[in-house]
Amino acid sequence: MFNWFTNLFSKKSDSQLIEDKKEEVKNIIKNGITLTITGPQYSSSDIPEYTRPSWCEETSPVQIGFQAGLLDYDPITNKREPFLAANERIISELMPEEITFFKTLLSETINSGFQGAYEIWQNADDSFKICFNSNLFDFPKFIGQVKLRLYEPEYACMRINAKRPYRVFKTKEEALDFIESHKDYNIIERRGETHQYLSYKTRVNSDAIILKGLSFDEYYAATKHFINYLKYLLTLATNKNNYHQNKNK
Repeated sequence: MFNWFTNLFSKKSDSQLIEDKKEEVKNIIKNGITLTITGPQYSSSDIPEYTRPSWCEETSPVQIGFQAGLLDYDPITNKREPFLAANERIISELMPEEITFFKTLLSETINSGFQGAYEIWQNADDSFKICFNSNLFDFPKFIGQVKLRLYEPEYACMRINAKRPYRVFKTKEEALDFIESHKDYNIIERRGETHQYLSYKTRVNSDAIILKGLSFDEYYAATKHFINYLKYLLTLATNKNNYHQNKNK
């Protein structure tokens, strides 16, 4: 992972200098570091493929934009919905708990002194892929994923002693109307499956750590894992940029 540090000092005669630098990097990652990324602030124009929600201040040092991963198909016009309309749709459909999560992530990132932009991609299963773009990055860096969506209950109409439902309705009223003419059926209320989780990384080449079964407050607090990984990525990027700057002097 740190071969470029070795390359940086491989031409020096003092081998101890190499070992000292390696140890310094280990301590940086172990102890953590707070960085202030200088440079122009991000605005909505810096992430044109994404749409900034109204609850993110345009002058904020950390921006956030959403992009739909799946476009709705209109059978009448025989066309896919435009990307901008899809982006605005997913923002309008965000649950209050999801908005609170992303607001918490923004606040924690700003408080850590960063500047940049979160690029949030909605997957087909209503989870969100989270990337971060900074002036120090060559391209947006993957940070983790989160799914906090709650679904409305469904009402399954099942024949007595059957193992599978015959019909499933979105409302209880529809299910009651159905069994009026199907006397040998029962109504089973099925709570919407949530499959909530949060995944984050600790190192570039490490497997993601997945958190499940948490309360919403615990998921909000888990944004600290994204911040820690972001500090790690920006530490690597800062040292790499400093190396190239010194090399070109």
